[in-house]
This record gives sequence, structure tokens and C-alpha cells, in this order.
Amino acid sequence: MTTDPRQRGIGATWFMPASSGEPLLIDLPGANLDFAVTTRDNLSELDEKWNVPGTYVLVDPVDADGCAGVYVGKAPGGLTTRVRQHVRARESWRRALLIRRPYQGFNSAEVGWLEGRLYDVLDSASRVTLGNGNRPSDETLPQWQRQQLEAIIAPVLGVLRVLGLDPDTPDQSLQLSVAQPGRRAHYGDTLMDLIEAGLVRDGTVLHPTTSSYEASAMVGVDGAVTVRGERHESLSSAGRAVTGHNVNGWEFWGLLSGSGELVPMSVLRSAPVVGGTEPETAPAPVDYSNDAAGSPPARVHGPAQTHASVDVFALLRASLLSAGDVLVVRYKGTDYRATVKSNGYLSLGGRDYPSPTAAAVAITGGNVNGWRFWKVTSGETLGSLRDRLPQP
Repeated sequence: MTTDPRQRGIGATWFMPASSGEPLLIDLPGANLDFAVTTRDNLSELDEKWNVPGTYVLVDPVDADGCAGVYVGKAPGGLTTRVRQHVRARESWRRALLIRRPYQGFNSAEVGWLEGRLYDVLDSASRVTLGNGNRPSDETLPQWQRQQLEAIIAPVLGVLRVLGLDPDTPDQSLQLSVAQPGRRAHYGDTLMDLIEAGLVRDGTVLHPTTSSYEASAMVGVDGAVTVRGERHESLSSAGRAVTGHNVNGWEFWGLLSGSGELVPMSVLRSAPVVGGTEPETAPAPVDYSNDAAGSPPARVHGPAQTHASVDVFALLRASLLSAGDVLVVRYKGTDYRATVKSNGYLSLGGRDYPSPTAAAVAITGGNVNGWRFWKVTSGETLGSLRDRLPQP
């Protein structure tokens, strides 16, 4: 294989292929890390030193909107052997990024942990659709080894960007800054507020921001989090389950960003809205367990409603919507339908969502205003219906 000319980036050596039929090799000697970028056709050009334990990312063609499908995998028995199996089994991918460590190599626990970490970042990316059936993970790796592997995440994401993939997560579109003491968080005091703002979604995995603890928390569509199989109604409760003592859950838990860093939830919560996206306040907590008869649940009385505080239930009360009405949207060539429930929630794909934005994010995976996203069957948006509510 031709190894000249060489192009040097920051701490990296790029071995440029002489033709499109050869893989692109990238050497990061300071990080003890090698990358190989191959296509389905030139995988056989890699020599035997690449048939070692490692992690890989399969990338589908990027569409006109900058979106692409991705599959993250591990190869404890050898990278080229495993990726060659995907040539026969997975037809959609066109390029593969292979990741190996040239000196001491990876063991099976390390490639498993790295696979799960990359999955968590890419699962939160706005323009990436993961093809993995389930979230992979390996929690057997000692903490000190995890800290070493953290340094690999950012270079991997950088190479994926060179390949035209956009791994940016919703937080990267905001101007994040450390929250000031006493400052009220912009998105309110619940995880549900971040879900409705499109910054977090159902299935997002959170990690401790301190290396002293080994755990992960999965966000549910209702704003609860699950840690080690147990459900917790708040981030602080989930943090206490890990540490054994009271902690500020907003500081304890962090979201993996497309930058490769862990962003504390307190920073995410205090971010200002950019790009004209209108925040929506989650409905007041109400017990809907006795709503089987379809009667409207009791509502908590509060200040006069504004656009930022109106929910779908207000449209039901004003007879602008009825329980059972169907909302529609066409997104990337696919038609979606959500049913309005008597409690103001939207039912989509067998799940109930507390706001239009929460239901919209379940489809797009990114920051979106659900009031502009959803339409009634006549073609009118929910936002247009909301404009017809009587002014207080």
C-alpha cells in the first residue's frame, strides 16, 4: 500500500491512499490509536495487523439533509473478520471506521465498553439513526481503564466528521455555560422540561460526571430515570441510589455530547433557547390512573396561560380538539399519526407523550417545536389552533 504523501494533523499522521481502492489509514501515536477507513470493496486491502480486537462503526450513505444510518460494533475476535461478516449480513453501509490499539491492544472488556460509549453519543446525535437492536455495554471494565478509554471518544467523532457524518447532539446548538448560583434554570426544574425542549429523549443514557462511580441511568419518556433496573422519579434520587448518600442529581449526572465530553445536566438545564425554538412547559403533574372513563382530569389552577404554558388539554377544554382526534405529519417521506387522548397526552406508536414537542422529538430525535410540527387532518397546525384560544 502506498504510504506517501503523508498529511499531518494535530498529533495525527494520515496515510493517504494512492487510489479510491485503498483504505485510508490514520495513526495517532500520542494516543496509541490507529484508525482505518474502508469501503465494502477495499476491506480486503487491510493486512493481518487489522484482524485484532477492536471497535468499529459502519456508516450508511449520508442523505441530502446530512442524516445517515450508523451501526456500532465490537470485534473481540478480530476487526476484519467481523466487518467482513457485515458485508454479507448488512447491505446498507458503504464505509467502515475500524479502531485498534497498535501496541498493547484491546481486550474484550475494553472493546465492549468503547462500543457502548460510542453508542450513547451517537444515539443522542440529531442526524444519526442507530441500527443496533439494543444498547450494547460492558460494565466489567475497571474504572481506571474507563478513564483511559475516554480519550478515544473525541478522535473517533472527529474522524466521523471527516467522513461527512454529523455526530452533533442537540446541546451543541446551544450556548452552554456553567449555571450561576441562584440563577433559575431556563427549562424549569424537571427532566421532562429538557425532553420537551428536545435536548434529551426517551432512551438517552446518562453517566456520572465523577470518575468515582460506575453506573448509568436511562431516561424514560415520562421524565423518570432507571438505574440498575430501579425506577427513580428524579435525578437526585437516581444519584443517591448510586452513591448511597444525598447528591445534587443535576450535577452528578451528565449527558455525552457530540464533542466527546460529559455535559452536566445542570449546564444543559440552564442553557438559553436559540434558533427561535419556543420552550413548552410540561403539564402540571396529575394522576391519570382513574381516567379510564374518559372524563377530563382535574387541573391545577395557576396564573393566566400564555403560549409557553398552554398544553393540548387547553385545546380540549376550548373544544378546538376532541379526544380521539388524529394529528398527522409527514417527515422524511414517512407519514406519522398521533391520537389525542382525553387527558391531553398524544398517543404515538403505542406510547403516550405529554406534549406535542415530546411526541415530535420521538420522531425526529432532535430539537423541534411540536406546535408547528403537528397538524390536524384539515392541514392546520396545532400552533394555529392555539392562536384561536381566548386571550386571558
